[in-house]
Parts: sequence; structure tokens; C-alpha cells
Amino acid sequence: MSDLKFPPELYSKHEYSSVYKDTVFLVWWRSNKPALIKLQAIIPPDPDTGRKPNIHTLSVWRTDYFIPKAATMDEEFYDQITAVAIQEKVEMLQRHSAMSVKMQRLAEDYIVEHKEDLTINSAIRLLIEGVRIERESKGIPDALQKMSDMSDDELLEEVKAILSESSGDLMSNAEED
Repeated sequence: MSDLKFPPELYSKHEYSSVYKDTVFLVWWRSNKPALIKLQAIIPPDPDTGRKPNIHTLSVWRTDYFIPKAATMDEEFYDQITAVAIQEKVEMLQRHSAMSVKMQRLAEDYIVEHKEDLTINSAIRLLIEGVRIERESKGIPDALQKMSDMSDDELLEEVKAILSESSGDLMSNAEED
């Protein structure tokens, strides 16, 4: 027979309340599931006895209670984080789309008002950037790849085509107002 003896604190006979176990679980979970020695150092003592559970008790709790409950909570946490991230992206894309329409209108107004002294590069870039942002925001990320490969003359022709389509849209909107 071995002469090895374990300290009596390893054999805790004390029963802890479910409220206290939940408190210890939350400390463990919120602390990113630390090792049991670290957990024992950071948990509060049981309010009923003033004692902390020993490492063996914490090990049993972790295996039987903490890990299964944490798996459920982690899944719920990630689902909520994912939902928030998706909603934030949707809102961001909606803002981008609205802003891109304003950019396009500014470019159109500038082109119409400054036909003679038009700085082509700034007007074209504003219009193209507005269209790009709108299309990307609506899930068409590479729709303007063709435009980026065009020469300045080809870009000018494309702007004229867009303006003639937009002018028709603007005129029909003005008639509706």
C-alpha cells in the first residue's frame, strides 16, 4: 500500500448551492475559462461558508456543468455577435448606397451646370465613384471593372450615356413631383 496521502481539502464534503455554482461558472466563463488553479484564486468565497471549493470540486463542476453550459452559451453568444455584425453591415451598405446616389447627383448637376468649363476628371471620377459604391453596396462588386479599363474618351462616352439615361429618370421624377 502506498504511503501517499492527499490533503483533506481535496475531499471536500461540503455541498455548494446552485446559485454559488452559477456564480463560479460565470466567473470562469467571463474570464475566458481559465485553468482551475487560476479560477480558484479569482472566485469569491461561498457566502454561506466563507470557503472556496477545492480543485477537485472545481474539476468535477467544470466537467459536469461548466463545459456543457459554456458550449450552449458560446453558441448563443456567437449567434448574437453574428446577427449584430450582419445588421451593422446591412446598415453600412444602405448608408453607402444612399451616399453614392447623392454623389452621382452632385456629379450630374456639376456636369450640367459647367458644360463649358467642366473639369472632366473630377466630374467623371465623382460619377464613376458614386456608381461603384452604389453597385458594391448592392452586392455587385466588380460591375465597374470595365470602366477602369477604358480610355478617357471611352469614359466620356460612358458618362454621356449615363447622363442621358439619368436625365430621362430625372425628368420623369420631376414631372411626378
